[in-house]
Amino acid sequence: NRDPNQAYLSIRSDARKEGFLPEKTFTFTLITDDNKTLDCTVAQDGRKAIHTTNDNSLLGKYFRERLNVESGLLVTKEDLEAYGRTDFLLKKLDDETFFLDFRKPDLTETN
Repeated sequence: NRDPNQAYLSIRSDARKEGFLPEKTFTFTLITDDNKTLDCTVAQDGRKAIHTTNDNSLLGKYFRERLNVESGLLVTKEDLEAYGRTDFLLKKLDDETFFLDFRKPDLTETN
């Protein structure tokens, strides 16, 4: 009976340490690089993930739309590779606000 759009952001071990993300019960704001705002909480044992508060299908719907994957379909590694990223950057702005960078890489940029 689960919504097939439910999703979690998996968090790397170095970001799970106390002091970076809030406690599991605390709701924080996640601002995306395309100016969306999601209310989120830390989830799972070991603080391994982030999901949207009250309805964790909102995060899945957001990513499916961004990746151009039909609602309810499984997001695959191939979908991420076609988009141009298999990772994301999470930046702490303050104790209650985080920035999610999931922009496509700029292939015209030179170093």
